[in-house]
Amino acid sequence: MRAGELKQRIEIQTNTPTQDSEGELIDSWVATHSDVAAKVTSKAVEEADESGAVRSREGFVIVIRYQPGLTTDQRVVYLTMPLTIEAILHDRGQQKRMELICSQVAV
Repeated sequence: MRAGELKQRIEIQTNTPTQDSEGELIDSWVATHSDVAAKVTSKAVEEADESGAVRSREGFVIVIRYQPGLTTDQRVVYLTMPLTIEAILHDRGQQKRMELICSQVAV
C-alpha cells in the first residue's frame, strides 16, 4: 500500500445494546476506531429478490490498514452514512491491509 492512497476517513462502530426507559433493548452504536484512513470505492451491486426481479443498490469496497479484531458485527460510518460490513478480506500472512465489503444500512 502506497503512502497517500488512503485519503478518506471512516469511523468503525460497535453495537452496544442499551435499555431505554421502558426496559427495551435498543441498538446503540459506539465508535471503537475513529478517524481511520481509508480508500473508499463505490460499486453497483445487483441482487435478485424472491420473485426473481433484479434490483441494483450501491455497495462499497473500503481499503484500510490492518485492524486486529475487526468483525462483520461492526459497521462503518463514511460521510455520515452507516454501512454494514458484509465481508472482510485481508492478507493473512502480511497483516498490512484489509478490504471491507460494505452496503448501505437498510432504514
